[in-house]
Amino acid sequence: MLLIYSLFFFLSELIDVYELIPSSDKKIYFYSFVTVFEYALFSYFIFLNVTSNTIKRIILFSIIGFSLYQFIFTYFTPNLKFDSVSIGIETILILFFSFYFLYEQINKPEIAFLYNTYHFWIITGFIIYLSGSFFIYLFAGYIPRKDLRSFWLIINIFSILKNIFFSIGILVFVLQLESKKTKFKRFHHNLTRQA
Repeated sequence: MLLIYSLFFFLSELIDVYELIPSSDKKIYFYSFVTVFEYALFSYFIFLNVTSNTIKRIILFSIIGFSLYQFIFTYFTPNLKFDSVSIGIETILILFFSFYFLYEQINKPEIAFLYNTYHFWIITGFIIYLSGSFFIYLFAGYIPRKDLRSFWLIINIFSILKNIFFSIGILVFVLQLESKKTKFKRFHHNLTRQA
């Protein structure tokens, strides 16, 4: 899932940098889709990792509701330059779900060290990226384009931090998989020796 998000995010950055979508109307639809896609993937990752059925239902309804809102808002808002409102809503919802996930994990007695799970690193990447870029995205629709470019460095820094945390999460996941394989091999070896 992170690979899909990373590839999509990279492609959207290429499209933005090289201005592959010349029409501003088409750009707003593209960015609207990027916002929905990011929200859906982040929410789905949290959905897969929380245990509360109530929160899982809320996440599913929020994905559907946010997607509908985004479509209606984008389609019916004339002269929309940058969709700050939707990005703000996305950020607040993902932060809420992320903090709930961390709350749930802290209350699990079987997890000795939360940072030993790959979920922790990925959720922390969500939190850092969205918190760090929140106000810039929120006011991006009201800042002149030439001034906005100077703030984009901050967003790029938080995007890099997000990718570092995602990479740590992937590394922890791979190490956990290797550890499970090693334990299984030892178990299988001991079983065959006893037989």
